[in-house]
Amino acid sequence: MSVSGGKLTTFRLIARDVLEAAKPWLTDCNLDGGQRVFRAASLSENFGLPASVVRRLTGFYGAEAQELLDSADASDLVKIPGTSVLWAELRWAAESEAVVHLDDLLLRRTRIGLLVPQGGLTHTERLRTLLQPVLGWSDDQWEAEVSRYREIWERYYWLPAQSVVTEVSKPYAEHA
Repeated sequence: MSVSGGKLTTFRLIARDVLEAAKPWLTDCNLDGGQRVFRAASLSENFGLPASVVRRLTGFYGAEAQELLDSADASDLVKIPGTSVLWAELRWAAESEAVVHLDDLLLRRTRIGLLVPQGGLTHTERLRTLLQPVLGWSDDQWEAEVSRYREIWERYYWLPAQSVVTEVSKPYAEHA
């Protein structure tokens, strides 16, 4: 079964069909009546985080939010500058979401590469300290991943060099 498209007025019905199909693998799912489908997640320990952060974490990670926080170093329970994402979430994604490449982690899993200046490359050393041990990458592999990420980010996610912009716009300027 797959789901694509859909309108706001039908998303609940589509989601219900998917949950019904997945019910044998769901341990805490109630599909009876108009009640909530899942029980709201809560934290037994919030490590002094603001209520807004706790709400976002429980909304995004559900029951796994507590495990994410419990496994984090205190220094990683702070937001990445310019985002609402905690450093601990990067490590969590690297550990639990089958990350293969740095660009996958920074552009798709956490979207940090879309939110912070230079796609997060200003935080390369912190990223290395946090992620390299978790991902099991050698120093050479780390450098190769950073290089690959930089190339992808600069090519597809950032403004092109001024010379490219000028060259592409020449035909339009000539016809103006």
